[in-house]
Amino acid sequence: MSDNLDALITKQLKSEVFQVLVVDDDDFNHLIISELLKKWNINPEFALSGEQALEMVHQNPGKFDLVLMDVYLPQMSGLETTQKLRTKCDLKVPIIALTADSMKDTRENILKVGMNDVMIKPLKPESFHQKMRHYLQQRLEDKNA
Repeated sequence: MSDNLDALITKQLKSEVFQVLVVDDDDFNHLIISELLKKWNINPEFALSGEQALEMVHQNPGKFDLVLMDVYLPQMSGLETTQKLRTKCDLKVPIIALTADSMKDTRENILKVGMNDVMIKPLKPESFHQKMRHYLQQRLEDKNA
């Protein structure tokens, strides 16, 4: 991507208001993700569990533009939470898995339950921003269609 196009997209993303739900039970991950999302002036909302994420989406249908989902959550896994978000809440927005597990079958299971992509922890700022730029730009196009 040319620097000019990248700058244009980044400027456009900064001017848009996006709602990102982060489902992760680790406060340190919350801090890292918050810092990474500051590039686009996004203040994420956090759910500490799958149950809390389901409640937040159920109470606010249509609010979130993107979900970042930890795969290994206590009680209800990120995989199970995603299935319920897709079926019970009819959530259509991108859901991106966050995991330290880079095994091939983990990735296959993640995609099988309805997640759109995977980010491997520890998150690297450049690859995080590339994926986020892709999915937020896609959401921007969907909103303007």
